[in-house]
Amino acid sequence: MITALLHSRDVHIAPGASTEIVLELVNNGREPILPRINVSGAPPGVVAVPQLTQPIAPGETHRTSLGFAVPRTFSSGRHQLSLRVRTDDTETDSTAVSFTLSVLALDNVAISISPASVRGRWRGRFKVVLHNRSNAATELDLIAQSDDVSIKFKPSRVRVRPGERTTTRAVAWSKPVLFSTSSRKSFTVLAKARSRPLQTGAVFSQRPLVGGFARRMVLILAMLAL
Repeated sequence: MITALLHSRDVHIAPGASTEIVLELVNNGREPILPRINVSGAPPGVVAVPQLTQPIAPGETHRTSLGFAVPRTFSSGRHQLSLRVRTDDTETDSTAVSFTLSVLALDNVAISISPASVRGRWRGRFKVVLHNRSNAATELDLIAQSDDVSIKFKPSRVRVRPGERTTTRAVAWSKPVLFSTSSRKSFTVLAKARSRPLQTGAVFSQRPLVGGFARRMVLILAMLAL
């Protein structure tokens, strides 16, 4: 028996953008299982479905993610999708989760993050670039969505005049990684206007606080002390 847990049941994305949501798979049975994941309801290429190569042990939870990449020609609106996880070739031992892919209408304001891959040990700095290509001023509230990363914008409310390109500074921070290898944590930046929100995705690539050279030196000193 397996349980599938999506960290979000309503995925908001703009045409031409990409994002991802966390998927947790819990093995509630007594035997190791190698589940197969399938998502229906979206055209090919829109949803990147992970495929596991190692079984999940009894009682363990495997954390992965679903990726979404929506082309600019994708129709706007709410699209109902279904995630199904199977452990064999039949429907007897499977679980299904329904969720919504909300594709936003094209807007005249473009949003991007520079750099798209933010780097740091426990925090990293980046910029949010807003380009108003319409003929009217737009006021936007910047917010962030993430399970693992906190974001602070300076300022969080921006007014962009027609034809103007405005840059806002931001800081991302997360729980430090001490000795393990670097980790990648995704987050989404949304710019909310009166009409409809815009969003873009990025990744916070964390380096461990103690690097490989320092770890080797600690090991050498410990061996010399014996």
